[in-house]
Amino acid sequence: MQRKLIVRRVARTVVTAVGLSVAASCSTDEVLSVEDIDVARPAALTGASALPAVYAAVLTDFQVAYAGSNATEGHVNLTGVFTDELQFAETFPTRVQWDRRALEPVNTSTEGVFRNLLRANATADLAARRFAEFGVATSSTDNLRRAEIYNLWGNIYLLAAETWCSGVPFSRISDSGELQYGTPQTTAQIFALAVSKFDSAATFATAAGTSGATQLQVSAIGKGRTLMNLGQYAAAATAVTAVPVAIRYDVLHSNNSPRQNNGLWTFMVNGRRWVVANNKGGTGAPFATGNDPRIRPTTLNNTGFDGLTPLVVPNSLVADRTVPTNVARGVEARLIEAEVAARNGDASYLTILNTLRANTALYACPPQLAGCTAPTALAPLTDPGTAGARLDLVIRERGFWLYGTSHRLGDFRRLMRNDNRTSASVFPSGNYPAGGTYGADVNFPIPQPDEAGNPNVVANNVNGLCLDRRP
Repeated sequence: MQRKLIVRRVARTVVTAVGLSVAASCSTDEVLSVEDIDVARPAALTGASALPAVYAAVLTDFQVAYAGSNATEGHVNLTGVFTDELQFAETFPTRVQWDRRALEPVNTSTEGVFRNLLRANATADLAARRFAEFGVATSSTDNLRRAEIYNLWGNIYLLAAETWCSGVPFSRISDSGELQYGTPQTTAQIFALAVSKFDSAATFATAAGTSGATQLQVSAIGKGRTLMNLGQYAAAATAVTAVPVAIRYDVLHSNNSPRQNNGLWTFMVNGRRWVVANNKGGTGAPFATGNDPRIRPTTLNNTGFDGLTPLVVPNSLVADRTVPTNVARGVEARLIEAEVAARNGDASYLTILNTLRANTALYACPPQLAGCTAPTALAPLTDPGTAGARLDLVIRERGFWLYGTSHRLGDFRRLMRNDNRTSASVFPSGNYPAGGTYGADVNFPIPQPDEAGNPNVVANNVNGLCLDRRP
């Protein structure tokens, strides 16, 4: 069963056409001082008739924050370059900071991604309030949309907790259009918020009846992923037990507008800003040379924007600008079960991994990839023999299965936080190819000046606007 997220091109606010007729007695100054002639404030988005608009706004704002667009990077790009998935192949100094893990608090590229995430959060908050006020409790359509909104909201908190430092403030826009500053939340608090949104999504999906089946599975996957981050492994495995392996929930991209383009395609194929990395920093996975059908690394007849780096792209994800970006899939449920089994010394972890590798339907050719040869099953893995090596094997498999979906940074931080791994053992480290060395950052700082005006955020000399920079 497959349910895909259809992203519509909708403004975050309702655009209206305003006609003005000027009577002879009117002052021209009064005409020129008309306020907000093309944008309706949140207070105008009321009544049941507004629900489709606010629902669609959640979809499009999440797409941009997560997968990016023709004009802006999403978390998929941000975290891919920061970890071992992608390698910098251009000249922008703000982005080389991502690749080197040496981040400055003032970084315009980082600011854009952070701003889009908080915008998506505010939109989800508004939509949830509107559906609570104007939705019909017995309507399967309203409950299905509420489930989807809450699942995306939960994923917004997941992205915040896995990507950014402790202390992210989630501001919102009141019905009168005023900014209400958020209070910094710790990483653990943000994960807890994600769990609560996924639980709410499950409630609404259940109320939607049979039409809510996929959203119910999406909530289970999101909750399982969050519980893994919190070190609640048994609960995570329980959360995903009933999830079918074939379930997929994708952000769909299209040619309808640049905003709907696949952001990974934009920055790899169209912009040539980064390429598939290979054994990055000595610790990374062999994504570029692995010839893996889950990624299909392909060298294009071009170089990166720097004119030097061979342009290797993940063809399974960027065959063209319309290839969907995955948000949640049943494969992750099995990977969660495999990791928990490996942690418990249970040999079934290997059976789970090899069953996935044998199922070629899970990495079949995307329809956008013309001339693609149907894959043969990946060779079975063997047990490496030690607890640490088994965990490494699971994390490696996660890297290939979940490539380009903003999971990798969360995995690396989880290894440090829950397993006492050092940053040098999981992140690219040592000598940086363009000179110097990799930095020590393991997450992204809250950008300045975006939150510098928030009275709830207090800067300090050690962590900037973050509460701390720990994994």
